[in-house]
Amino acid sequence: MTYQECIVEEEGFFCRIFYVSNAACKREMQIHKHPLAEFALVVSGTCTYQTEEGLYTCKEGDFLFFASNKPHYIIEIMEGEPFILMNVQVSASILMQKEYVSILKNRMVFLKLEGLGDISREYPNGAMVRIGKECSEQKIGWEISVKSELLHALSWVIRYHADGTKPLVQNRQEEPWVYKVERYVEAHIAEELDLETLAKEAGFSRTYFCAKFHQYMGVAVWEYVTEKRMAVAMKWLVATDVAITEVALIAGFQNPSHFYRIFKKRFGVTPASYRSAANKIIERA
Repeated sequence: MTYQECIVEEEGFFCRIFYVSNAACKREMQIHKHPLAEFALVVSGTCTYQTEEGLYTCKEGDFLFFASNKPHYIIEIMEGEPFILMNVQVSASILMQKEYVSILKNRMVFLKLEGLGDISREYPNGAMVRIGKECSEQKIGWEISVKSELLHALSWVIRYHADGTKPLVQNRQEEPWVYKVERYVEAHIAEELDLETLAKEAGFSRTYFCAKFHQYMGVAVWEYVTEKRMAVAMKWLVATDVAITEVALIAGFQNPSHFYRIFKKRFGVTPASYRSAANKIIERA
């Protein structure tokens, strides 16, 4: 990149554009939020975001939106391609309008896209790519172009959430088998899941299903299932006083000791410590 940070500021509008690059690592869970709405585009590499809704593995081309004060944090950067993340943080008077505040409050979007090849105006990742280009070249009028592209991305997010029926995670070309598998996992998360059953839901052989799933989702089947189980566990730990051993069973971990090990490895803290930290944050809110 030819720059590290750009700022566009005028009356009623502020945005900060910057890139983040980091080596592969795992990071202890933290609560990160800020008053600016945030757009993120994975330019290269793979990472895992932790949010209130769960864990999301993101790779090149994937786009995320976090509303103002929406907690989010990157807990892992995977080995492989160098990790580069483009961030655009924005505050705009238009977002303070009553109808938009109600639509975007505590919202996020995770849009899975196939790389950076498609930069059409249909999806906000195209706007992000063009914003980066404008900031890099800084030709006359670049600030106007940045604001225009950003407002386009904001309008996409607002319309997406205004529908009220759209899924939190959208795949640009989501295939029916993906939807069936996702719904099955969610409905049977507390039960023992096996590859044969999931493959049958998808309509594939076990071998083809594993390969197809990894190609489409960017993670192995059991990594995906574990992330979903962890998301369920996180919600129960924060929202209830249910015993941790019971939380493990609700999330589909038949062996509580295994749940403790996986949780500590994933977040760097024990389930009890996570619950305690989350409760303190809620008390201060």
